[in-house]
Amino acid sequence: MKENIEKLSLCIERESKHFLTESMNLELLNSQEIAAPPLTPHIALIDLANSKKFTILIAIKESLFKALFDCFFPDGVPRDEQAELDDALPDEIINTIVGLSIQCFPSEYADLELSIPYKLREDVISRMLQQSIFKSLEIVTCKGSFYCVILSIEE
Repeated sequence: MKENIEKLSLCIERESKHFLTESMNLELLNSQEIAAPPLTPHIALIDLANSKKFTILIAIKESLFKALFDCFFPDGVPRDEQAELDDALPDEIINTIVGLSIQCFPSEYADLELSIPYKLREDVISRMLQQSIFKSLEIVTCKGSFYCVILSIEE
């Protein structure tokens, strides 16, 4: 299972870096595998499934989140829409990154179906990490850290 995660993580890492540097115009400072991501308030999850099921999680540090928000909404947003957009932005980011990553997945993953992005409570995510095989990456930009986790829960 670890080999499967490794294959998918290469594509997702590449698209994450491309999104941050090319689409958001941020400088990439470092990228490394880490033991587990911090569970920040800005999290989104998405599933990829066929006969196997993988879950992708992103977590975005507050300073980077503010920079990404400003890139998406350079003219600002009405105060009454702020909370809704704060909640929706990680979903849009994960959908973009994973959607673009699918095109470079190895052929044995060509039939993976993408779920809609979703949220889970921190305790549920912690339990998922304890019960799964996963790879966790930290991508450090000039504005803060972006975390990506690819996991598979053994059934």
